[in-house]
Amino acid sequence: RGQMLGGSFRFVSGAHLSPQNISEKPVHHRLSMELDAADLQFQVVKDTPPLEAPRATIRLENDSLEVNIPKSAIVLGLDRRVPLKAGRLTVIDIFGETPMADIFFDSEAPPDAVLEVLERSPLRILQEAGVPTEGIEGKVEGDYKITLPLLSDLQMSEIKVAGRLRISEGRARGIIGPYELLNADLDIDLTEKAIDVKGEMLFNGVRTK
Repeated sequence: RGQMLGGSFRFVSGAHLSPQNISEKPVHHRLSMELDAADLQFQVVKDTPPLEAPRATIRLENDSLEVNIPKSAIVLGLDRRVPLKAGRLTVIDIFGETPMADIFFDSEAPPDAVLEVLERSPLRILQEAGVPTEGIEGKVEGDYKITLPLLSDLQMSEIKVAGRLRISEGRARGIIGPYELLNADLDIDLTEKAIDVKGEMLFNGVRTK
């Protein structure tokens, strides 16, 4: 859902500046459209938490689509949001048989919120990797890319995910027995199939990598 605020539309077909028989089929055309929208709420993938955005700009140039969403948030509950920024969706061949979309966004949020978003994903990234989802504190900064075909019967196996996350000042209890993790600075590479973690932390008082 959302509200269209306005925009512009232009369609040029044929040699429009030259005399021609109007019955001739135009060889060339150009389609250009720009729309501004507000108060948007939508789902990127079925069975995932919805996304809210106060503003968005939609641009269509021939068969290329771009949607820019400067600020948005993933809705986890009534008063619980995961803020996102620099959101962008691009589609190169929007009128093709199976258009492919690339979705980019950045986020900065506490670990529990990020982990909940991943846990509620139908891709089951955390479950497959055996990553704990409770008792983790700190700050998470990340940039993400999701690639998927624009299909009504989208399958989870058709979704590709690439993310780079940075956890700073991380703390956790009870992940490995009774031991405590402190001052964790971790770099995480995330895909739809695997999670790779590198970094340093204090494990039960000992600095480890």
